[in-house]
Amino acid sequence: MSGTDLLDALRDDPRTAAIPVVVVTADATPSQIQRLRDLGVAAYLTKPIDIRELLSVVETMSSRPGELR
Repeated sequence: MSGTDLLDALRDDPRTAAIPVVVVTADATPSQIQRLRDLGVAAYLTKPIDIRELLSVVETMSSRPGELR
């Protein structure tokens, strides 16, 4: 299953539709980042992972009221 298919499946299921999706990938092309942002991903992290950026994203996502269950 592609990442886009997985995102669609998560959005189609009411149990997971509100959960923020963070993409972790080696594809850092601007067009891919924009495409997935347009599809509604909450954050896009590229490999190698920047630990400060990862921690910032985790902190931001965990502080969103009502989105995580």
